[in-house]
Amino acid sequence: MNCTEFLAKLTDYFDGQIDPNLLAEVKQHLCSCHHCEVVVDTTRKTIDIYRGHEPYDLPEDVSTRLRSAIMARCKSCEPGKPEAVSASKARKKS
Repeated sequence: MNCTEFLAKLTDYFDGQIDPNLLAEVKQHLCSCHHCEVVVDTTRKTIDIYRGHEPYDLPEDVSTRLRSAIMARCKSCEPGKPEAVSASKARKKS
């Protein structure tokens, strides 16, 4: 499983509506991908903060830009891509 596939299943993961075999793949991906681990942690915290509050729909343009930015970031961090290798090296230096 890669980041793009993971993000496509994120809602099912949080809703608990995910096939047990796919859940195992998701958990394995989370163990090896810091970026997706951060997405899950941040999403979980956001859900906790807003639980009990009135729902707020993002304007369509904001939602589209946010989704595009997240997907672009995930694609740049897929294993084997030059950007992912250089980003990984940069993290190790700091």
